[in-house]
Amino acid sequence: AIQICSSKNSLHKEFDFIRGLCAKNGYPARFVNSIIKRQLNLQKSTAPPTPIETTTDTVVLRVPYFGAESQIYGKRVTAAAAKHYPFKKIRVVYDVTDRIGRGFQLKDSIADEFKSGVVYEATCSTCNQAYVGQTFRHLNTRIHEHILDLKKFLPQTATVKPSTKSKQRKKKETTRN
Repeated sequence: AIQICSSKNSLHKEFDFIRGLCAKNGYPARFVNSIIKRQLNLQKSTAPPTPIETTTDTVVLRVPYFGAESQIYGKRVTAAAAKHYPFKKIRVVYDVTDRIGRGFQLKDSIADEFKSGVVYEATCSTCNQAYVGQTFRHLNTRIHEHILDLKKFLPQTATVKPSTKSKQRKKKETTRN
């Protein structure tokens, strides 16, 4: 009620309404008046607002280091920032453009046959149909599986027939036993 009402007269009417509503709900009048009095005392005895402490924020500025030019640039930026933004502190960090570690590879390169997680295309040598696949195993393993599948389904061009001599040897061996 204190925050809503704009004048003392409307606040007094609002408190009367609250007192009547609380009386209908069975609250003692002395209890309701003590709460209203406590809230009014809080409003009167509010401490003056404390001044907001001004904090300086630190901003880090990375500048590539190229010698004296970089230092001059850093000083100009900090001077301009101090002039226009007094609560900001600029910290200039000079950074090199090329690092020694960028010239070295950390991992060995992997041959294409041993890469995994690749998408590949296989073309049939007889019918020229293309097959696109994806494997999470080594590419060499999957290509070997395709070759084995081709051997299963392609007709054998030269079949080996056992000679008659080998049949005769088998008959002799079975009769001896």
